[in-house]
Amino acid sequence: MAKREEEQPYLSNRRSNIMNYKNIKQERGNLVISAVYCPPRYLNSQKQFEDFFSTLGERFIVGGDFNAKHTHWGSRIPLINNEQLDEAAEQLTKAIQQAAWDATPPTTEKDICKSNYPIEVRELVKEKRLARKRWQETRDPEDKTVANRLSQQLKRLLHKVKNENINFYLKNLTNSKESEYSLWKATRKLKRPKIYNPPIRRSDNTWARDNRSKAEAFADHLEKTFQPVENLEDNREIQIELNSDVRKIQPISTKETKCTIDKDMNLKKAPGYELITVRILKELSQKAINFITYLFNAAIRLKYFPLSWKVAQITMIPKPGKSENEIASYRPISLLPTISKLFEKLLLKRIIPIMEQAQLIPQHQFGFRRNHSTIDQVHRVTHIIEKALEEGKYCPAVFLDVAQAFDKRLLSAVKIISYR
Repeated sequence: MAKREEEQPYLSNRRSNIMNYKNIKQERGNLVISAVYCPPRYLNSQKQFEDFFSTLGERFIVGGDFNAKHTHWGSRIPLINNEQLDEAAEQLTKAIQQAAWDATPPTTEKDICKSNYPIEVRELVKEKRLARKRWQETRDPEDKTVANRLSQQLKRLLHKVKNENINFYLKNLTNSKESEYSLWKATRKLKRPKIYNPPIRRSDNTWARDNRSKAEAFADHLEKTFQPVENLEDNREIQIELNSDVRKIQPISTKETKCTIDKDMNLKKAPGYELITVRILKELSQKAINFITYLFNAAIRLKYFPLSWKVAQITMIPKPGKSENEIASYRPISLLPTISKLFEKLLLKRIIPIMEQAQLIPQHQFGFRRNHSTIDQVHRVTHIIEKALEEGKYCPAVFLDVAQAFDKRLLSAVKIISYR
């Protein structure tokens, strides 16, 4: 039986920081069990902890409240400014990427070359290769005849297997969810235009033919098209809106983050540059979900969107009916990081009620709004026209197509058009 000795206090450099421990004597030696409490108003140094641990001997168990805000103690990273939030977001991305790479089995050359042909095809391939090798060694006409016969036999067998696979594929095409709508997928594949990779004419009338030259040409074109946002400090009206009192956005819960990943994130959406797919988010542990939620709430509290979540992978898509040799005939599609999309979904649920209650969006705006389709807008305009005709009034209409309005960040012009 262990014998308990009397309590001995350990005093640190600060008198009010007292750590009590008890010695327990056993047959195999002394085991020190220490109950520790470090008041948060004191900042204990590493040397103080080392001095304390040195007094406990070789065998000890220490438990209690150290109030040590450090990641080595299992504490979260204190996010008190934008730089720390950027660093934490990058660390999260790297951790998820490394975990995904470690969990993915390596692909060998044998796996790549592995075929799904029937056993009779594989046996006939071996037999043909042996016959061809025999003929190359002997140069006997009879061996050549055997090799040619086996080659023709293999060609007929491959053609037969290919036709059987095509017939099996066509018979199993359905428009049901069980087959993941395989019929419509096959139809889209047939209607999909052939990919043509033409050269791109640069602004100096030279041609970009390889992928690197095209990427540089598109980058120069997008840099000229998408100009930086106009200086907000010079726009007094915008500054007043930004500094005005706004309703506090409610924090995000871990349960809400997990539910959004499971139900609202589309598995078929392509990832961004970080290659983190929705499937990877669904496989994350609860600890990772907690840390993601912690970052989201820090972004809301700091009113700052991490820079790494703004980086997009851009794909250029040709506009229909335009010359594919002209650089202006392409429109960009931005693939944002998956975590950025998740945060946008959660943030949108909190912003929409605030905007609707404050009536920040005019009733006649139908773009990018839920339950506001093009048909509803046509009905609204038609009703205005019919009402004007019934009352014997004129009903003029002006339709504007502002070229690159959002690309050029024409904030004032967009605001005038939207509200007037």
